[in-house]
Amino acid sequence: MSSLDPENETSRLAALHALDLLDTAPEEGFDSITDLAVALTGTRMSAVSLVDRDRQWFKSNINIPADETPRDVAFCHHAIQGDDVFYIPNALEDERFRDNPLVTGAPNIRGYAGIPLREPGGFKIGTLCVIHDAPLDLSPGDLDRLKSLARIAEERIADRARSRANSASTRQLAAIAQVQTNYIANLSDTNAAFGQLLSAALELTRSEYGFIGEVLTDADGRFLKTHAITNIAWNEETQAIYDEYSRTGFEFRNLKTLFGYTIRTGKPLISNTPSEHEEAGGLPDGHPSLDAYMGVPLYSRGEFVAMMGLANRPGGYDDRVRQSIEPLLVTISNMVSAHRMERARMQALEELNESQRRYDLAVQGSASGVWELDVRANTAFLSERLLDIIGRPKGLPKFGSGNVDESADVLLSFVHPDDRQKVEEGLKAHLFDQQPYQQQYRLKTPDNDFIIVRSRGQAEWDENGKPVRMAGSIEDITASVALESESRRAIELLRAVTELGGIGSWEVDMATGHPTWDATTRKIHEVDDDFEPVMEEAINFYAPEARPVITELVERGIAEGKPWDVELPFITAKGNRIWVRAVGRALYENGEVSKLIGSFQDVTERRAREEEVRALSGRLGLALQAGNIGVYEMNLDEGTTWWDLGSYQMFGTDPQTSVDPYDIWKHRVSKEDQAEIGKALDAALNHGADYDVQYRIDLDDGGYRHIRSQGILREGLSGEKVFSGLIFDMPAVVAAR
Repeated sequence: MSSLDPENETSRLAALHALDLLDTAPEEGFDSITDLAVALTGTRMSAVSLVDRDRQWFKSNINIPADETPRDVAFCHHAIQGDDVFYIPNALEDERFRDNPLVTGAPNIRGYAGIPLREPGGFKIGTLCVIHDAPLDLSPGDLDRLKSLARIAEERIADRARSRANSASTRQLAAIAQVQTNYIANLSDTNAAFGQLLSAALELTRSEYGFIGEVLTDADGRFLKTHAITNIAWNEETQAIYDEYSRTGFEFRNLKTLFGYTIRTGKPLISNTPSEHEEAGGLPDGHPSLDAYMGVPLYSRGEFVAMMGLANRPGGYDDRVRQSIEPLLVTISNMVSAHRMERARMQALEELNESQRRYDLAVQGSASGVWELDVRANTAFLSERLLDIIGRPKGLPKFGSGNVDESADVLLSFVHPDDRQKVEEGLKAHLFDQQPYQQQYRLKTPDNDFIIVRSRGQAEWDENGKPVRMAGSIEDITASVALESESRRAIELLRAVTELGGIGSWEVDMATGHPTWDATTRKIHEVDDDFEPVMEEAINFYAPEARPVITELVERGIAEGKPWDVELPFITAKGNRIWVRAVGRALYENGEVSKLIGSFQDVTERRAREEEVRALSGRLGLALQAGNIGVYEMNLDEGTTWWDLGSYQMFGTDPQTSVDPYDIWKHRVSKEDQAEIGKALDAALNHGADYDVQYRIDLDDGGYRHIRSQGILREGLSGEKVFSGLIFDMPAVVAAR
């Protein structure tokens, strides 16, 4: 049930389901908020409720004897109709609720106060509420504090949404990179690649079934031919049809359907009541139900080339769902438009994928710790999760939350000395100048390590503008910061590869036979900027042995509509012999070829580099393995260290450990060698001296190993200082010699 606008309610439910919060396990971050809400208001019950289509479900609850209730009896359903606090002092005196089964029976609600919770898109998805089995008498201050806690809950929901978006983005990039790798490895099996992309789209959108199809044109007009389609066969006959045509593709020419609308118009269509839509063409008997539908047109360089259809996403579809899989849609467009992805981009995406896989096991969500500061008394309430993060000051119990005296000094004592002034200035600016408070800084843990945290807070001021109290949260974001840094590094490499790719474009008007080149294509040909190409002259730039090949490909493209993607030897206008990648295809208008379009790229360096790299990689891999050599890299600006597998094995450490490699190295280096190693490292890092040292490391069995290490100081892609090098395992007899 809902008195909200039906269209808005559909979008609200879609936003709720996109958070992936419903029916998930309890989380400390939300439990801390409901625990604090009960403590602050003196009520017996509290909950973070999420209002679904027909129910309200509790992500966190205190003393409520159920995980969910029907929406039609939920107080929280009424709360999300408004924007402010929904306050019922005594339900028995309110005609809307006096006969409500939650009032007349368990949990015997009398008093209720709920604050609507919004997700990042602004939709009200539920409430933070407090409930009492006796009439409530909450002061304005109580309600304001409840609102502050609601804002903290919203921040937690927003953080969860960002984390899910990052996770989905990572999985999407990984899926794209994997598909591209497999596609290049086996160009003849396009169905497998499209099948993988469809599976990724279904998983990312949580859809039940769907298809990817190419939009084609023949004498009878436009039609759709599938490259991948979910098997939804409902009997032996439809299963036999699927088995026969799934590899070669189904053709759909009846355009008086939901997906036919997209084929006819080139426009998207989203319907969460598809059976009632004017474009609905009906379903065959036995066909699985169609409860929600999204059809998306796919364009490449302005040309309508394909479409994707998805069905039965829980909560329905909206444009945000389409935007969330935009990289996937772009990849499908590029593949349908016939091999237009350059190899350098795919290699960079694969490196990004590898980077993400290295950190998948290390990246974990972390719950927020909650705190409240009494500015006048200089005392603070600290939640149990926050105490787990920073440790328990003297005098607090071993378990549970607690209150701290002289709180400002105690809390600041956990902050890294280099960040303390920034934190103090940020707090003062918020408390006394009412500027927003959100900071990122380093915090000392009970193990005397430092983690990176994000702290947010909101103060309350009296009528004279003086701060009275401040509440907020602290969240450990160490893992996400490390992942973002690694992702930035890979993305910068991807951007550099794209900018330096040097890909030109061309087209030929078949009516005039006149070719058109862009500036990059002219540059590759080494002709003047005002050079006007002629078709015969363009072919003659290819080396003599390559001209029959390109001529045959172009003629076949015109006659049969087959695209081409080939690398051939080439002679520029200045007589320089190079290699080029030529990509092209025919465009049709009214069943006739109207244009040839394509791209052009100088791949001379890449081909030479590939050959050199293949030889070098083989030799290097064998050398590292045979010589028992490890590789390391230290980012001096960020204070991070990376080891390869050989380094971990050399130091006798599990590669899956969460301990920083630099800390492992410091722990393992023999005490007798530490002073000398420290001097050599300081000279290399601060004075540019050569770094070539020998030392011993202690092993777990009581023995030791002789190590030789070499390194160089260099500048990274973003200008950061990087110290990288090799680690050699020296047998004892060699070290002695």
